[in-house]
Amino acid sequence: MSASTFQLSDDAPTRYERYVAPVMASFVERVIERAELREGDAVLDVACGTGFVARRAAEAVGPGGRVTGLDLNAGMLGAARRFSPAANIEWTEASALEVPLPDASFNAVLCQQGIQFFPERTRPLREMARLANVGGRVVVTCFRPLEVQPYFGPQLAAFERLLGAPVLADAFACPPEEIRATLADALGCPADTEAFEGILHVAGDLEGFLWGHALSLPVAPALLALGDTGRDRFVDAMLSALTPYISTSGIEVPVSTYLVVGRRA
Repeated sequence: MSASTFQLSDDAPTRYERYVAPVMASFVERVIERAELREGDAVLDVACGTGFVARRAAEAVGPGGRVTGLDLNAGMLGAARRFSPAANIEWTEASALEVPLPDASFNAVLCQQGIQFFPERTRPLREMARLANVGGRVVVTCFRPLEVQPYFGPQLAAFERLLGAPVLADAFACPPEEIRATLADALGCPADTEAFEGILHVAGDLEGFLWGHALSLPVAPALLALGDTGRDRFVDAMLSALTPYISTSGIEVPVSTYLVVGRRA
């Protein structure tokens, strides 16, 4: 399964909200910080998923601001509407390759862990730049490589052993230099790249979390087809790999991303 096939259906969007939001929590806070959001700003969240970036942005811009969450996946947007009752968020089903919104509509355009799942990157990055107003900030994140990911690395290795083929590995091979160069050209101003390491905190039912997070990804149907034996093999592999990060209170394991930040000239 390639990264460009990241689509969820059935119950997966609800699981995504429950299990992926904790994984991304530290990334979200860094994105909001680098976007320099202010009261009254207009914000676009591209590939918004179930809306955890959009919700945080809505808090930052206050009732006088507005946030638009954009995603191509109707199931994700349905979950976003259920979990995000804020009046200042609007949800739009559309492709990031051709956003049906006017030029210079936003003070900040955010794309948190979405760019690596697009079939190509140049067009959506240029769309993000087009939608930022003068002085508007564009913040894009993409995962750092698997070799520096003590959670994601073992997870994808376990998927490959169970399913017999690599899945989603190209999501961890998105070159930040390409994003930076494209944004800088489209924005007419240099862009910066930052490597950021956050922490995934999980307390309570660790085994349940590990399996739940796996089932929030597009591999869920294939994993479920393996039955209880597949679940046990996956969870055992993850617990073994995560042993250095496990304590009596759960786990604290590093997760890391690149942030590319630009500003419209």
